Amino acid sequence: MNDERKSENKFTVHVVFWEDLCSDLAHPDNHDLLKKYYSEWEQIFADRQGEKAAPTRYLLTLDIQQDCKLLQELLEHNKQSYLSEKWQSCLKENRGVWQDIPSKTLLTQSINSELMQYIQDFYEKLDSIEEKCRDLLALKARVHPFEAKPKYGNGILCFNTIHPPAWAEKYVTEKDTTVLLNSKKINAIKLNGLKEAVQIALDSGDQIVDQLISG
Repeated sequence: MNDERKSENKFTVHVVFWEDLCSDLAHPDNHDLLKKYYSEWEQIFADRQGEKAAPTRYLLTLDIQQDCKLLQELLEHNKQSYLSEKWQSCLKENRGVWQDIPSKTLLTQSINSELMQYIQDFYEKLDSIEEKCRDLLALKARVHPFEAKPKYGNGILCFNTIHPPAWAEKYVTEKDTTVLLNSKKINAIKLNGLKEAVQIALDSGDQIVDQLISG
């Protein structure tokens, strides 16, 4: 019959069984039709999708809980000491689920858009925290040479000339002291800003975990 219809430039005929129609309606691209004509089935498919996403939600919860643990550790960091090198990237490395496209797609289908955006904002906060940590570590690198200098005798060298003698460069000068004081002020300001950002991110992470666990 199809051969005859093709020769007459007519549309061909395809046999479609009820199971085929059900499969088509179950496809995510056709959920608008399912909702329109069989609204009672919509929640059933949503529940099944949620069950499928449950392991992914659990792994994401573990990731965010680990992030919160790191944030708490950073929050309790001694203000008198510098940050360690690990804070430049330790938060970014803990995103196995969120950076996996299939897992993220599954999450998008199983949790509401508001929570997805909340999670996205949380990870953006972590990016900002790592950037603040890098700034503080860069400041540490700049002032370390001045901190490592010994004093000349029991005092600080002072010179009235713009260019002090070469031998004086290995000792602490008045200029070095000024640089150190200014750097410590900047460090205190940046560290306070970091602490505030960490607390906000920690609170956000705890709320996300609560929502993921509650379902």
